[in-house]
Amino acid sequence: YSLPGEVLVNCMGLRAQEIFPNLGLEAVKGQLLFYENPGVKQIVSAEDLIVLPRNDKFMYIGAGYLHSFETNEPTKKEEEDVLRRVNQMVSIDIEAFQGLSGQLSEAKFIGAVSGFRPHRNAGILVAAEAGPKNQVVIHNVGHGGMGWTLAGTGKAAVRLIKESV
Repeated sequence: YSLPGEVLVNCMGLRAQEIFPNLGLEAVKGQLLFYENPGVKQIVSAEDLIVLPRNDKFMYIGAGYLHSFETNEPTKKEEEDVLRRVNQMVSIDIEAFQGLSGQLSEAKFIGAVSGFRPHRNAGILVAAEAGPKNQVVIHNVGHGGMGWTLAGTGKAAVRLIKESV
């Protein structure tokens, strides 16, 4: 392959595997459920689960790392699993979850979306490697859809770029 410029930053997600087959990327499925917001004010997240009020009108409930799936479309089985796991999470008796379980049970379902995310069993990869024609390739991949949340890896990639030029 031919790359323009001195440095290529690879943050392509799943498609990176087509160009760089040694990355060990695999697809995990993210499932996001949309609900009318019954009054949830705080963001709650643990493991791959999140309850995210977007505003007073609606909220998201989601799971980011479904390793076993049959389709890229949202399914009722996955929806039920996400809700079961979120309800288990918010049933823990800590202040941040007070009253949240009851609020979630009152929420009106609007719809669901899902998509594939790039995951690496070996963990997130932020590294430099030699590319063709003395070019440098900086990889910043494998976040499993949490790239924005793990934005510190972008700073590490910038540091590698500065060290490479």
